[in-house]
Amino acid sequence: MNQSCRVCGEVAAGYHFGAFTCEGCKSFFGRTYNNRSSIGECKNNNSCVINKKNRTSCKSCRLKKCFSVGMSKSGSRYGRRSNWFKIHCLLQDQGIMQQQQQQHQLQTHTDQHQQDDQQLPLPLQLQTHTNQQQHQQQQQQQEQLHQTHTNHHHQQQQQQQQ
Repeated sequence: MNQSCRVCGEVAAGYHFGAFTCEGCKSFFGRTYNNRSSIGECKNNNSCVINKKNRTSCKSCRLKKCFSVGMSKSGSRYGRRSNWFKIHCLLQDQGIMQQQQQQHQLQTHTDQHQQDDQQLPLPLQLQTHTNQQQHQQQQQQQEQLHQTHTNHHHQQQQQQQQ
């Protein structure tokens, strides 16, 4: 399983409390969920960045991040998750990420072509446009020629049948 902990970014040990987490964040959430009132307030206006280096520096922000990634006690109400379920979640996440990457690449490719066209000197832009029109006209002519040939062939077949 190549998942990372949704809270701190460490390598995930499994699916715990409704999210892929490392052992440290799993244990932290299990210990602190029922003792939320004992956790002090954040000294940085609830804006601490939680990662594997500093995840222990602010319990308030770490718990907030646990909730924001979907962790909850109800997330474990079905007991231990099977490997099938973990793999299913992983594949689903990867599919979504792959889709987003493809959309981003397509948009980047489209944007690049638009920028390229805008950077051409005006006569070349017109020439490109003219070339596109000529190409479309050639395609239409080929389609018409094909249609004419097909019609002629059908007429010959009908004449032979009579």
